[in-house]
Amino acid sequence: MNEDFVSVTKLNDYVKSYLDQNKILNNIRVRGEVLNIKTYPTSAYFLIKDEQDARISVVMFYRGVSTLKEKLKDGDDIIVTGQVTLYPKGGSYQLIARDVEYFGEGAKLLALKKLREKLAKTGIFDESRKHVIPRFATRIGVISGKDSAAWADIRQNLARRYPLSEVFYFPALVQGVEAPKSLIAAFKASENYNLDVLIIARGGGSSDDLWAFNDEQLILELSKRKVALISAVGHEVDTTLVDYVSDLRVSTPTAAAEHAVMSQIDLMQDINTSIERLKLSLINKVTKIEQSLVSLATRPVLLNPINIVNPYLNKISDLSLRLGGHFERTYHSYTKRLSIYQEKVKNSVGGLYNKKYERFNSLNASLKALSPLNVLERGYAYISDTNNELIKDPSNIKLGQDIIAHMHKQQIRATVKEKKENE
Repeated sequence: MNEDFVSVTKLNDYVKSYLDQNKILNNIRVRGEVLNIKTYPTSAYFLIKDEQDARISVVMFYRGVSTLKEKLKDGDDIIVTGQVTLYPKGGSYQLIARDVEYFGEGAKLLALKKLREKLAKTGIFDESRKHVIPRFATRIGVISGKDSAAWADIRQNLARRYPLSEVFYFPALVQGVEAPKSLIAAFKASENYNLDVLIIARGGGSSDDLWAFNDEQLILELSKRKVALISAVGHEVDTTLVDYVSDLRVSTPTAAAEHAVMSQIDLMQDINTSIERLKLSLINKVTKIEQSLVSLATRPVLLNPINIVNPYLNKISDLSLRLGGHFERTYHSYTKRLSIYQEKVKNSVGGLYNKKYERFNSLNASLKALSPLNVLERGYAYISDTNNELIKDPSNIKLGQDIIAHMHKQQIRATVKEKKENE
């Protein structure tokens, strides 16, 4: 029996090893449509197929995938980067995904979503930053395609609704590679016109046609606006980043014009309504005043005003008499008390003066008796040196020393010739 064969396991292992060592298959990019996806907490299993309905199994472990953060679904057009290998147990080859990304329109939508999230984090889409559309705007700016149907529609509706408005047109490219720069230039030009409202408008189209209105630099420039911005880009089902940054998003250019200015018909109706309300308010006010006047005029106090005054005149007369009597009594009382006080002060001061005067005379007599001047009048004298220093001890006097003898009404200067002790 011929045993020139290998087992299924060995064959599968061999094929797997061959595939794993192939550099091209080890890092290959394959495009296809997602089919029969089954997702689990850490992984997903699905098929991808091409236009000829050729298929390959894909295993995607979330931890190993570096790019795609969205959940895949059937029908997504994607590019899988990974390694082609063989599953030995099943004998089928499969693609182990290391990186997954959307292809074509899906990639653009994903990039747009990421850009929207990035800009949202800066706060430029926040409601707190929205401007209020003025009720009576008169200077309206319009950014739109040159000679476009959108511009014609807005111009006609503004003229019809509010002929007094001034409209300023800033033509720009609204699709293509150069469109974002052109739209930014038009916006910057509009900033020099002191506008009340700015409209940015474009008719409908494919997502590619509207893609210029998703430009990051355009959105950042529009976020710096100082006036209210109305977006009328595309149809109602279309949404661009200009819609998020604007203060009001409408579905058509006509709606943009209707929100930018008040209709002259509506304005006249409001004026007429206000006039009627004012008339009615004035009539009611006058009626109430007339009723109040009639009520006041029939009151007794106004029919005979003297009745109000008489009670107060009598009261004033009574108070005047009482005040006069009280003043008279008070005056005499204080006059009498003042007279008694003056007498007491006079007696007290007189007695004190006499006592002080007698004391003065007594002290003066004592002082006079002790005064050296009285002693000098009796023929005595006191001796001092030439510096008028009193000489109390004769032993301090030296022979030949000049001395001064102070006597009553005169001084005698002498020179000491001799000193002699008293016997």
